Order: sequence, then structure tokens, then C-alpha cells
Amino acid sequence: MLIRFMIAAILCVSWPSLALPQPFVIVGLGSQKCKVISDMATQPGLRDNLINWMQGFLSGMNQITMMRDNAFKDLGSLTSNAHFEIVLSKCKDDPEKSFWIAIMNLADML
Repeated sequence: MLIRFMIAAILCVSWPSLALPQPFVIVGLGSQKCKVISDMATQPGLRDNLINWMQGFLSGMNQITMMRDNAFKDLGSLTSNAHFEIVLSKCKDDPEKSFWIAIMNLADML
């Protein structure tokens, strides 16, 4: 009985901390530096993976802005390849920035 009480007490104390917002973290391909992305983009299979990651990131970003601001970016205005070429040009401008930041530069243009 004492063990159950202790477990219940621990859960009551720790439960609110589980709901606290987590820090903003980008993982996967988006965390890579643009110079790495530019090299990867020359390989067809890897290029497709990069485009897929970019599209997922843009779609997720669009979902958040739609819920928060009732606005969205017109992702259908260009093809995914055209979007990716813009992102690559942003990467060439600053090879040290992260891929996700170059994608955000694209989003600012849409």
C-alpha cells in the first residue's frame, strides 16, 4: 500500500512538468548545414529525400500558421522542384546556415 501511495505522489508531482512546452528542436535533414545539403542534392536519391523533408516541413509549418493565424502559404504556386531550387540558392548564399532556415527563407517569399 505504501508503494502505491509513493507512486501516486510521484506522478502527481511530476505530471505538470510533463505538460510543459518543450524547446524548439529541428532534427533529421533539416538540422544539416547547407553545404552538406548542397552536396547531397547532387545525388538523385538523396535529392528526393531532401525534397520530401522540405515538403513535410513546409506542410507542417502551413498547418501551424493555419491554426494560429487562419492564413497559409500557397505551396502549390510552384512545383516542389522549383521550391527546392530556391532553397538551394539560399543555401549557396550562406553554406553555414541550416537547411531548415533556407526553407524558412523560401516560405517568407511565398
